[in-house]
Amino acid sequence: MSSPRKAPSGKKAKHVVRRSSSHVVWAVSLLLLGGLVGGAYYYYDMQQQAAAEQARLRAEAKRRAAEQRAREEAERAAAEQAERERLAAEERARREAEEQAERERLAAEERARREAEERAAREAAEQKPAPEEETDEEEKPEPEPTPEVVKGPYAGPLVLVGTAALDKSATEAYEAMLDRVLKEHDFKDFAAAFKGHIAAAARELVNGDQFNYQGFRSSPSLVSAVDWCLVCDTADETILADLASGSPEDAQSGRAFCEWLRRDKSRPLHELLRWFMLQEGRPENLGYSLKMFYELWKVCPPRERSRYLNLTIACALVRPELANSSGMLIEPKEPLLSMPEVFTYFREQDTRRKLLTNIQKMSVERLLNVVDVRLTRSEFQWVHDNLKYKRKNWGEAYGSIRYRMDRAANNVSPYKTYTFAELRKEGGVCRDQAYFCGMTSKCMGIPSIYAVGDGDRGGHAWTVLLVDDQTWVPINNYGYTTGRFLGVCSGRSMHESVYLNQTRAERADKLAPAGDAMIFSYVLARADAVASSRGVARYLTGAFPTLTASWVTRLVVLETDADKHPVSVKTWRKMDNELQRAASKNAELLDLAGMIEDKYLSDGKSVGARKSEMDRRMRSMKRNVGDARADLVVSTIGREAKLLAEAKNFRALATLYKKQLKEYTGRGDIFGELLGQYMGCLTEAEADERTWASMAKDVEKLYEKKVRSGGGDYFKLNKELQIQKQLADCWEQAGNLKKAQKLREDADTRLEAAKSQYKTEGSAD
Repeated sequence: MSSPRKAPSGKKAKHVVRRSSSHVVWAVSLLLLGGLVGGAYYYYDMQQQAAAEQARLRAEAKRRAAEQRAREEAERAAAEQAERERLAAEERARREAEEQAERERLAAEERARREAEERAAREAAEQKPAPEEETDEEEKPEPEPTPEVVKGPYAGPLVLVGTAALDKSATEAYEAMLDRVLKEHDFKDFAAAFKGHIAAAARELVNGDQFNYQGFRSSPSLVSAVDWCLVCDTADETILADLASGSPEDAQSGRAFCEWLRRDKSRPLHELLRWFMLQEGRPENLGYSLKMFYELWKVCPPRERSRYLNLTIACALVRPELANSSGMLIEPKEPLLSMPEVFTYFREQDTRRKLLTNIQKMSVERLLNVVDVRLTRSEFQWVHDNLKYKRKNWGEAYGSIRYRMDRAANNVSPYKTYTFAELRKEGGVCRDQAYFCGMTSKCMGIPSIYAVGDGDRGGHAWTVLLVDDQTWVPINNYGYTTGRFLGVCSGRSMHESVYLNQTRAERADKLAPAGDAMIFSYVLARADAVASSRGVARYLTGAFPTLTASWVTRLVVLETDADKHPVSVKTWRKMDNELQRAASKNAELLDLAGMIEDKYLSDGKSVGARKSEMDRRMRSMKRNVGDARADLVVSTIGREAKLLAEAKNFRALATLYKKQLKEYTGRGDIFGELLGQYMGCLTEAEADERTWASMAKDVEKLYEKKVRSGGGDYFKLNKELQIQKQLADCWEQAGNLKKAQKLREDADTRLEAAKSQYKTEGSAD
């Protein structure tokens, strides 16, 4: 056995004790440190878990909120859909009820009208034999008369339609005849003979209302014959002789031009005539357009004639009184550009890419509203140097002309030259702003029209711009809906809605068949081919019911040689009904329908029956167009008033105008026009002073209660005072000169007070 270890003693024992204590301290320290680290880690882990839990709770709350919102949105959408369906059902029920009521009312009116007509017929039967009973169908024209045998080189035989017309022999026979007329200049003989050839061809293409347009289009000799027949039958022979003169080898001769018209693949003559018809060109201007076409052809390089054909046609179709007008410049220092020079300017600017539009791709209709400018070259250049608007923003040019109230109120004219630069410097009124905006846009190739109209604040002028390739926009029309402009080719006054409401079906690429049918129908009418010409015209209005020019063509065809080929009342009534239906998409047709009613459907009807018919038309018109075309409503009221005035039915006349004036007291322009109509009717009917006094009393009540105001707006006040002076004229006709004078003096005093606010710029205070 080993002996027991002896305990240390002395210093050695103390050292052992200290070493043992040091180990304990280190052990305890390590334990404490481990505990601290472990506690810290545990705390960190707990914090992370808590954060994760909070994030989870937040995500859960968001999910639940999103689900709640989705449920609420679905419930709201379902409720809105149910409400829309309920409102739609109510609206359908209301419309059905209104339509039923309208049908019943119209049926009642129709019964009343028929009873009135029957009573009138019975009364007339005692005086004259009863008229022949009309059939329910449109009158069928008599069979085409056998054309007179035409002797001479153009007599035929000649085949113009069908597969046989495409044979080389048939084509050569036709071309030989066309060569002869251009060489011999016997244009009228050619036209007389070819009317018969064309009428014979039409019998193979027209059957009632059915027109074989594809057959017409695929017969090139027939299309060419129709074109040249129209030219030779309509244009002046002197112009035609000049155009057909010279040698074909002379590149600038008229004969070379005619050969180009015949041979060029773009069919330039047909395109010119097609657009001439579509733009309602006047027959007396066709010779001028052909001559201008020749002048433009001469200044265009041969390689560019096809590219700029539409531009050439547009320049040729500008009516002569506009193309040769003096313009608006005051004593210009350089000559205005002629139409060939205008053409050259646009062609050169397009080549240099200086325009804001691509005039090579623009239709003739659009280009007509570009080339109708009468300016000097320096004016064109000023626009390029000084105006930097983008196409879509060119309307800003209108407001860039500072408005001058002194010019509006006191008719101040600060202009010495009326150049664009002077307008920018001096400012102007609406007509100056519209001129500046419209003319400068044209200089950059942007189509525009200058529109004028009347409204509650008097007359106004504004611009309508084609801001992109499809969209016409009125610039600063102030909500007026009465804007009208003159057609560049026709010169006819048209409403701006002709462009603003234009549909894709009415644009250039859709109108070729319409133009072809117009040319064919017109030539057939002049050839006395009654059934064929009327058949093509009916096809035209059936295929293009919203195109005004198609209805104008049909009207012209029916009126051609009406003495030889009278049109029945049933035919006019059918056309009138068709116009009424088509007018829902083109309100311009309502005026044409009214003209037919007045001219062809009024004979034999009693005043009561005609008034009932006009009342029905007016209600229909107001329902269809409302305030958007108040001008049409006013014209309809005028026709009814004329009827009553002719019958000297002053009581009914007063009832009519009291109702209409009361309805339009909030529209100074319409109120004033209706009052002018009323006064004109009484004047033509030679009404006595008592009738005038009754009328003036009724109008004065409405004026004092609804029209007269305290002023404030100069333009509105000016319109109001114009009506007050009309009222003064009424009292003068009634024999009350004292009251008339008082009204005029009051109007002058109020107007002078309003004018005094606007001193002429630069005048002393």
